[in-house]
Amino acid sequence: MVRRIKKLPITIFTSETAPAFAGDGLNALLLAESLIKKGYSAQLICLNPNKLLPKSEVINGVTIRRIAYHYKNKRGRLWLRVNMLLYILGAARKQGYWLIYGAMPANRLLVLTGWILGKKVFFRSTLYSFDDASTLISSKKNPVKAIYRFIYGRVAGYHALNSVFAEAWRKTYNEIIPIFVSPQGTTIPYPAPNIQNRKTARSELGLPPDPIIVLMVGHLITRKGFPDIFEWLAKANCSFLLLHVGTIHAPESNIISIRNNEMRQNIVAGQNLLGERVKFMECSQRPSLYYYAADILLLASAAEGYPPNTVNEAMAAGLPILSNRIAGSTDYISDNHNGFLYTGFDEFISRFSQLVSNQDIRQQLGNNARLYAEKYLDVNPIAENLLKFMDESAARHSRHSH
Repeated sequence: MVRRIKKLPITIFTSETAPAFAGDGLNALLLAESLIKKGYSAQLICLNPNKLLPKSEVINGVTIRRIAYHYKNKRGRLWLRVNMLLYILGAARKQGYWLIYGAMPANRLLVLTGWILGKKVFFRSTLYSFDDASTLISSKKNPVKAIYRFIYGRVAGYHALNSVFAEAWRKTYNEIIPIFVSPQGTTIPYPAPNIQNRKTARSELGLPPDPIIVLMVGHLITRKGFPDIFEWLAKANCSFLLLHVGTIHAPESNIISIRNNEMRQNIVAGQNLLGERVKFMECSQRPSLYYYAADILLLASAAEGYPPNTVNEAMAAGLPILSNRIAGSTDYISDNHNGFLYTGFDEFISRFSQLVSNQDIRQQLGNNARLYAEKYLDVNPIAENLLKFMDESAARHSRHSH
């Protein structure tokens, strides 16, 4: 249903989106799709690593514009600021709302420029300990702290994925800047995936039909828990197949390519420690297949913007979640209800063994995860609520500016 209000154009700034499989970038694309369906004009502005991707293209009805970014040298990273300033003065100056993801390099320049141009700027953190308010502002020393606090204080509103992000922002700005607390959302498949979907997905992916498949999704990097989680899994006294889906060797058009050596070493570590109990697969254009094929989602990250895309997608597919107990996780994962949380090796092994060996528990937690996703993680009502928040915050910001 198209919203019957003034349709201010919206620009979402994110570091990467499709074809890269960065969670926040894919969510930005999904959000833009939903906004367009609601009658808004929405576009994405992101980076073009080494100028290897199209400068402009349309994906799923969303216009994506990319700014050249040579990320492997200081000159290229510095020149990005100049390119970005010139670009946004042309491509985004007429856009009414700017939604800036914290993973976007030079996001302070974007916030400041948007404010100077009279745009209604909104900011969204993407990763705890990276772009939350405590890390961006409070942890700095003056005068940098005061300068950064002033810059981010120009935004009309803040999107917090969880209560930890929200509290950090609140401590920095009290109640001056409105906060929208909500997950980023995902597409909910209807009807819910069933046993036949699982069999079909495993067949299409070339996976064995019988073992309990434990799914992990994301880059094979230290922050995601590698290679430590391989060592822990190697000590589990139960039968399973670990399926890791993510970038194995990133092309130069993907910023994560600077971590290719690290990811290669982690693949070797996983193969050495788990042998036939681990399988690595590159991301495809049909990520739902991996969730349909799996029995459990494992998230071993040390930090995320909780809940990350993979948790949203897994819950939507009816998978029980086994997650490291990290900032924001308790907002969404209720222990013994829609998943298990763990801290440390002993609790991990206990929870992991329980999930792998008990089908009834997997089914119960998975059903509850699906119900939770239907109620709270559908991107369309989330987009509707975000639009309402932006409208109200922009109106409030305009009153305070006069």
